[in-house]
Amino acid sequence: MDFGELLASVNAAESLATASRASPSQTGSPRGSTASLPIVCALDGMELLALTKRRKPVERILLCGNLVMDHLFDVASYPEEDTGQRALAARKALGGHAGTTARVLAQLRGIRTHVSLMGTVPTLEDPDTASAVSQLKSEGVDTALLEEVGGHALPAS
Repeated sequence: MDFGELLASVNAAESLATASRASPSQTGSPRGSTASLPIVCALDGMELLALTKRRKPVERILLCGNLVMDHLFDVASYPEEDTGQRALAARKALGGHAGTTARVLAQLRGIRTHVSLMGTVPTLEDPDTASAVSQLKSEGVDTALLEEVGGHALPAS
């Protein structure tokens, strides 16, 4: 089965699921039920679970904690104790236990779960903070409960 056939199969199954929700079924479920039916397709021996859209997530997870901006440095080799070494490259990444856990849960749980992060940030005007919040939102984490408390930048590690 190629991707086009798989997509056609998923669309047909979603149409069937929508039609079954629009009319009473043999099981006596109410007309217009918002229950979502999983659709399973096989592709090269692997199962792909395509979930139909839900109006509301099944679970809610609230994480309380902080966001941290991790500074990562690439070096040629692990430095000896009490020596210095020039970094070959440097980059920043979203860190902090709550921020990282929220991202992972949103990725793993998908549309079944509403993941929210509650905590404090210095200011949304800070480029690092804006980048971290944008990344969380793009990965499905609700950031509406983050509170600006003033300051210059996210904590760094």
